[in-house]
Amino acid sequence: MVISPFRKKVLCQTSVAVQSLFELLLNTKWTVFFLGDMVLNKAANGTVAFESAAWECGRLHNVSGTDRISTKYKFTGDIEAQRQKVQPASGASTYNLDRTYTYDARLRLTNVTATLNGGSSAAQTITYDYLQRPASVSRGNSASETTTLSYTLQGWPNSTVSTSWEEVLFYASPVHSATSALPGKAGLVTEWRQQQKGTSSNGATTSEFFAYTYDSAGRLKNSVRYLGTATSSDNGLTEQSISYDRSGNLTALTRRNASGTATETLSYSYTGPKRNNTGWSYDNHGNVTADPQGSMSVAWNVLDLPRTLSSSSASTQRGYLSDGTLAQVYDGSTTRLYLGDMVFTRTGTSGTSALTLDLGTSEIVHQEDRKHE
Repeated sequence: MVISPFRKKVLCQTSVAVQSLFELLLNTKWTVFFLGDMVLNKAANGTVAFESAAWECGRLHNVSGTDRISTKYKFTGDIEAQRQKVQPASGASTYNLDRTYTYDARLRLTNVTATLNGGSSAAQTITYDYLQRPASVSRGNSASETTTLSYTLQGWPNSTVSTSWEEVLFYASPVHSATSALPGKAGLVTEWRQQQKGTSSNGATTSEFFAYTYDSAGRLKNSVRYLGTATSSDNGLTEQSISYDRSGNLTALTRRNASGTATETLSYSYTGPKRNNTGWSYDNHGNVTADPQGSMSVAWNVLDLPRTLSSSSASTQRGYLSDGTLAQVYDGSTTRLYLGDMVFTRTGTSGTSALTLDLGTSEIVHQEDRKHE
């Protein structure tokens, strides 16, 4: 038995009966048992493999490789350090992601520093306002970018501002007089301003205001756009003429493109929660299996998660862990493996030499829950 140098609190089940079903792509199914620090894998064909966990209460995310996380805690119960060790496939390179966590006197997280395979560190620093809400988040080291957050008196999100992006929400006091009478005091957003900042060479855009109208139940009915400093609205990139039935189901919607031209005018009727329109179909759990609007067919697994999404031009297969965490996506040519906070890509469905760590989508500093509805 291998004991982790980081002693772990009772957050990891040690019962012999812990079982996790991993549904792989291509209809291959594995049963994974955790027996203390031993991991037993049993394939559908009866093949059994044992592997000693390198870290206390290690967890296995991929049947041909390993993903293990070890956590060190402070006496307060807060995480002090964490290591994720990933080998995406047998024979592939091993990646060690180490994180350290720092807290202030009020036990608020103020810094997360991460290193990958002992390389240069990446950091995230958080400050708080007097109500203990995040006031700023800085990411990076020498070339860091800081995002500043603000809130209304009621505690609602008000603005998010950084050097590359800015967005502001308006509630009871919208900028444009045409929307000043719209509902807002109940917490509904009456206007939203967003802009990608910088220069034209790096994708900067003109600021856009979107103004919203709601019905008496607080449901969105209409939207218009104000481009830049314009005082008159247009219909670019909006959804309008939205209506609902008494059960809250959407019955009508018009979508418009950037020039304001209507590209879709939709209407629906229902029997219960299911649409009656031609081409729509559902399984016994109420999941959509055919969507004529997007020319899409969907197959679902036993967890009611989309297993296969197909159209006339493409097909995507997905594999999940038993808790609903996305584990694999295969689009017909490339496989993406989601192992903890790391994302790997490879051509095809097998082979180790083509496995590549995708730093663009991997969460090296921030940890993200990848459970999908």
